[in-house]
Parts: sequence; C-alpha cells; structure tokens
Amino acid sequence: MEGIEKLKRIIELEEKKGYQDKAVLGGLDRFLKNWLSLYGGSVKDPRLLRLLSSGYSSLDIPMRVAWIREVKEKLENTDEKPRSVSSSITSIRGINKKILQKLSKLGIKDIKDLLYFFPRRHIDYTRIRKIGEIEVGVEQTIIGFVWEARERQVGKGMRIAEAIIGDETGNIKAVWFNQPYLAKILKTNSKVVLSGKVDVFRGRKVMESPEYELLEGEPPPRPLLHLHAIGEMGLPYSFP
Repeated sequence: MEGIEKLKRIIELEEKKGYQDKAVLGGLDRFLKNWLSLYGGSVKDPRLLRLLSSGYSSLDIPMRVAWIREVKEKLENTDEKPRSVSSSITSIRGINKKILQKLSKLGIKDIKDLLYFFPRRHIDYTRIRKIGEIEVGVEQTIIGFVWEARERQVGKGMRIAEAIIGDETGNIKAVWFNQPYLAKILKTNSKVVLSGKVDVFRGRKVMESPEYELLEGEPPPRPLLHLHAIGEMGLPYSFP
C-alpha cells in the first residue's frame, strides 16, 4: 500500500501542476520506471500496468489529462484496507444490508466466522429428479412450483412452514421446523428448487427441512395435479 499511496501523491501533484510533467525531477516517465521496478509486481490490473509503462512525456495535454484521469480511477479500485479475520464482514466489498441480515441469521459476524462456516448441504443440480420419480431415503433435488404454503403452530411453541410443491408428474409436501417465515417467502406459483432427503409419512412422500432456492422462470402449468390441499396434509409430528 505504501507504493500505491506514493504513486497517488505524485499523480495528484502532476494534475495540480497543469500536466506539465514537472511533478518530479527528471519527469514522470523516469519516476514510473523506478516505481514499476519496486512495486510493479503488486499491481494486479493489467490495464493499469500498461498505462504506467506506456509513456507520459510524449503525450499532448489533452491526452495527459485522459491518462491521469484513468490512472486515478484504476488506483481508486486498488484502495482496499488490509483486513484481519476479526474484521467485521461489513468490511468486505459487496456485503450489502440484505446479505448482512442473512449472514447474521447464520451467526456470521466477522471474517473468521465466514471462513469457518460450512453449509450443511448444497443443492446438487446434477441430481435433479421429477417429483413423480423421487426415491425414499435418498438426497435428491427437485424443481417445481409452489401451489400453496402456510405457517402454523404445532406442539408447544413450535412454528413450522409447510408447502405443496408440484410439477407435471406429481406433488410433494415440504416442511421446515422453526422457520415459519419461509411461508411468506415461498409465494404461490413461484418456481423453486428443493434439495434434501425424502421420507414417507402416512403413505405420502415428504421432504423435511430441504435446502431451497427461488428461481425465475416460466409461469406454472395449470395445477391439474394439485390433489392434496394443505388442509389434508399429514405432518411428521405427533400432536398431543
């Protein structure tokens, strides 16, 4: 970072002096040649490397103005402060408020938490099955449309989300324990990917707490296979 800051100061000084190539003794080209020999290996942007080695003194004033402007822009993109594993995840570029809220729910507050976070499972797109073809006792991935979803309370203080997911081959029920908010996320007719283990309860196949991902896509087919309304669902839970 020391080299970058030094280069920034010289570039800004050249700009203040009216692009007359008088920011440093011997001219900017000589300075840049020495600078590249010391710090060139730390420059990751190939375009910036080409600019710094292309020559400045031979340019006319308008071209020098454009050169300075582009170099300053490139240097700004390299201006990242070093971070430690104890730094907040908010110091990572691209972590916006929405992502921060999701990470917070997973207990991820700093970079160390992020490094040592391992998902319980991932969605395997190489094992996608039609709902009518899924097997019991196997981790599988399906793609379908949400026919219905709701939140409800079972037992003492436990709230669940449950949904009917369907495709052209059949329907399956999905249940998430202690995640009732999913009933609002899984909106009717939205397209979704579910990945998880398939079990049987009261003669019907069910996915318990599968991983999910909402998809953008074509509108759902007419729900002619929508035979099991949520009111008829049997839950893998013993009611008192």
